[in-house]
Amino acid sequence: MRPRKQYDDCFKRNTVRAFLESGRPVVLVAEEIGVEQSVLYKWKKKYEHEILSLPDQSKGKTVTRKEVAMIQKEIIELKESMSILKSVLRKTLTNICDF
Repeated sequence: MRPRKQYDDCFKRNTVRAFLESGRPVVLVAEEIGVEQSVLYKWKKKYEHEILSLPDQSKGKTVTRKEVAMIQKEIIELKESMSILKSVLRKTLTNICDF
């Protein structure tokens, strides 16, 4: 059995920060750094609040969980709208091509 790797807090925080900012799936990030998904979830749970409450360096503003949740909700709504528009466009183009 291979020995468990030890990661320092700085590495864990930076990994969680990069993961949160990238919006990439846990499975991909965990695979890239060579840890199990469950490990990345544990790190996220431990450091997420600390990371999300850090001041935004570019504006000197603190990002709250509520703001993050609102932005995530808006992203979901925009994706749904985009999906509907694509569907309508597809149907319209199909109808035009049928003439």
